[in-house]
Amino acid sequence: MYRGVWITITVVLGMSPTTGASLSGLVWRCVGTVVGGLCAMAVWYIVVGHIPGVIVFSFVVTTIRTRLVP
Repeated sequence: MYRGVWITITVVLGMSPTTGASLSGLVWRCVGTVVGGLCAMAVWYIVVGHIPGVIVFSFVVTTIRTRLVP
């Protein structure tokens, strides 16, 4: 039941006026997900899993990311 709701929400959010725009958006979302996962893994392993270090380093990475991607 709940999967149907999420599928509907995903389709509505991913809809674009053309097929090319929809596919391009899909590709960029996938790339962003992979890059975000890699950044999260890098943050975790750089500070060796210490929670305060993860919080501080995540803030640093997020700040750098927001400066690069407006």
